[in-house]
Amino acid sequence: AADIFEIEVARTGIDEGPAYGAAILAAVGAGLFNSVEEACAKLIRTVDSRLPDPVQSRVYHRLYYLYQPLYKTLKGFFDCDAAFVAETLE
Repeated sequence: AADIFEIEVARTGIDEGPAYGAAILAAVGAGLFNSVEEACAKLIRTVDSRLPDPVQSRVYHRLYYLYQPLYKTLKGFFDCDAAFVAETLE
């Protein structure tokens, strides 16, 4: 992700991120913390981080520009395929 977005990406020790996030929001809502920012600062720890590799970032950018016209070309197919799947599951 660091290479794709060209930003440093930090990894936490949390395996269940969405559930942990919900618990943080609940703690803020219950008044245990004054803000989400405060709760995150106290409850989330960074395990490690990765900086983007400029060479790989350039590769991802080139691939993205190749992908854009392909998506537009295939969008109609994706819509038909989704409709077929939906009909099949009924």
